[in-house]
Amino acid sequence: MQSGNKLKPIKMIHLAFCAAIGIFAITVFSIVKDQVHFDACFDQDIGLYPLFPIMAAFSVFAGIMLFNKQISLVERSADLDAKLTKYQVAFLIRCAFLEGGSLMNISAFLISANLVFLLAAIVPFVFLVKYRPSKTEVIEDLDLQYPDTEQLD
Repeated sequence: MQSGNKLKPIKMIHLAFCAAIGIFAITVFSIVKDQVHFDACFDQDIGLYPLFPIMAAFSVFAGIMLFNKQISLVERSADLDAKLTKYQVAFLIRCAFLEGGSLMNISAFLISANLVFLLAAIVPFVFLVKYRPSKTEVIEDLDLQYPDTEQLD
């Protein structure tokens, strides 16, 4: 990898995760826009509520927990490329859980047209956007020191 370009692939992957959720949500909303309703009662006929919103919250906690666990396994004495490879794995795990929670609830919204599921899908999506990789976060997460910090973009 060229110096100064090390975070670009991670940022592109993050953009792809965010775009997938956004495009799917817009598509689903345009399909069910005439039937949209809001029903937060527990006695719904559809078995997706409250399981899917709970799964959205679980995906946030699981993604963060697994990311932190993977980051803690990174050898501090390893070279920058090895650290970044482990960071990418941890980052992908976190993104996959967050995207999964969102997509699952958007699918439930498609089935039921209940806005509760779309609102539940927003929670993991917000966390996904929040965890956009930046030079500062990677330096903090991997505990990088000079000169490694200068090789990130």
